[in-house]
Amino acid sequence: MTPLTIIIPTYNRPGYLRRILDYYELKSCPYDIIVADSSRPEVKLQNRTTVENHRQLNIRFLDSFSPDLNPWYKHPRVISTVTTEYLSFCADDDFILLDGIMAGLNFLKTNPDFVVAHGQYFDFHLKKTSADEPEFSWRLGGYDSPSVDTDEPAERLRAHLDHYNPTFYGVHRTAVASVAYRALLDFKVDPILFGELLSSAITVIYGKIKRLETPHSFSNGSSPTVWPDLLKLRREPSYPPKYATFRDATAHYLNQQSKLGAEQSNIIVDQAMKVYTKHNYPPNYRSKLRSLVKKALPENVYAAGRTLYRRSKTSDRSAAGQSLQQHQTEFDRKVKEIESLVLRDRIEIT
Repeated sequence: MTPLTIIIPTYNRPGYLRRILDYYELKSCPYDIIVADSSRPEVKLQNRTTVENHRQLNIRFLDSFSPDLNPWYKHPRVISTVTTEYLSFCADDDFILLDGIMAGLNFLKTNPDFVVAHGQYFDFHLKKTSADEPEFSWRLGGYDSPSVDTDEPAERLRAHLDHYNPTFYGVHRTAVASVAYRALLDFKVDPILFGELLSSAITVIYGKIKRLETPHSFSNGSSPTVWPDLLKLRREPSYPPKYATFRDATAHYLNQQSKLGAEQSNIIVDQAMKVYTKHNYPPNYRSKLRSLVKKALPENVYAAGRTLYRRSKTSDRSAAGQSLQQHQTEFDRKVKEIESLVLRDRIEIT
């Protein structure tokens, strides 16, 4: 029996789904796969055919989800069907590397106090050039937070929100993920404002998070991502009760794991969220300065400088850069495999 399930949520993007399944078939993926489809009915039919055409993979196709269902409410329903001890999510337009999954899986098997393990994240882009031919490029991504390995749940929560990166794409213990994602439904937390944040906060309350040196993911940098601006939204009349629901849910699990008491747990969550909003929603002058620098510098110079800056933010980044140099040939091969599929379909520029 395989120890892990890869969950691929998909929504009205049949080309992307076909591409990621082609990738896992090319790599002879040894893990179970669940395709969780909330697309329109006609797209679900396309996706079912795609799944049936990948017979070498062990895929379960779950298509009972409404197109109107928020993805953060879909995730706990999918997790409830997972029968393996570990799981990992993969967006339909991304590539979670099997070597990255294996590294996370092996680490969790030998470190029972850790609940998530993930490695280095990269972004890839596809754009047209002056010759009207697509150009594939990649760079070190923005997920660069260090490991969170303190023993106390409250300290882990503070550390995680102080240098926040999502835990969503890491390798998870299914038992913990089931609780963390189910909380969205149990407490009726607003999924748009706090879907990702609640599940990640509860996860780190339950255990430690390991940042490995292994390349883990190539994310589609061309896909639009919209993050809720909590600094702006908290001025809205509807925000306080939504935040209170999120805080109470987080504090419930913090108190459950630490026995600090409900009142003290609420205070700790409030304090951690103040740090989170301060570090993740900086004043406008920072983004304006970044925009000016980006416009003034050649693209490759800006990208190189941004990569060096990100690497300098944590001690793990230095080790990660050395690891890449030591295994450059193998890493180049992984990039070429992804590049060939991206250039084959050219979805990002069509």
